[in-house]
Amino acid sequence: MPVLPDTAHRPACSQSMVRAQSIRVPSSNPTCADAFTSTTYLADTLSLSPAVLPGPQSVAGGSWASWSTSPGTYTIQYTGAPGYAPRLACWQTTNPAQSDSAPAATVGSSDTLTWKNGYAPPGSWFQAKGADVYASATLRSFIPEGVKLRAFILDDAGSPGVATYGTDYTFDPTGVTKGQTWVSSINWLVQDANAATDFYQLLYQKFGSPTAESALSKTSLTKPASGTYDLKGGVATDTSSLWALHSGKTAGARIYELIYILD
Repeated sequence: MPVLPDTAHRPACSQSMVRAQSIRVPSSNPTCADAFTSTTYLADTLSLSPAVLPGPQSVAGGSWASWSTSPGTYTIQYTGAPGYAPRLACWQTTNPAQSDSAPAATVGSSDTLTWKNGYAPPGSWFQAKGADVYASATLRSFIPEGVKLRAFILDDAGSPGVATYGTDYTFDPTGVTKGQTWVSSINWLVQDANAATDFYQLLYQKFGSPTAESALSKTSLTKPASGTYDLKGGVATDTSSLWALHSGKTAGARIYELIYILD
């Protein structure tokens, strides 16, 4: 007589549920409260990593992407809502009740994990034409879809200019890429940080590089009768009471920014 499997005492496999939507949030300082109360739904394509059947799902008009999963940690992935930039991904679980803002979250046994992907309009943007553009930190201009020429630097009579950035750059409002193919018709892109400007030297040169009067070895300094002077050094005692120290400076401090033009 064949022996049948004991299915009555086999433990049940507790599945979990993951679901997600894409919505619009405020452009300025959006929060997860904004994400979970928003009813402005955006079209998007969402999926999980690691991949879970049925794979990527399209959402729009309040519909949900949903997956029946095993307990574990998952990352929400998106293609991006056209014309919007991603701002935050907020999630909630029911068992236990938890919430946070992160693209990755853990769903437990018999738990439901809900994601709200928040997007906002990319804001103002600009283009250049036939010229170089430099930013000391992040070079950013979110070039929206639908513009006549989707490029950061447009061609002029000859070639376009060079886009140079100090730390980072981005031209893609969706955040999926950095928009490296939208720099220009040639995509000239360079990372190079310029040296900091020495404003004292710049001002000194604009005043014709005047003769420097050293005060390092003097206990007092009398204001000259006429001429252009550059005062550098420490003034221990200002007996003339005619030299005006810069705000926050005291006698004896090194003065680099003080240049007098005397009538």
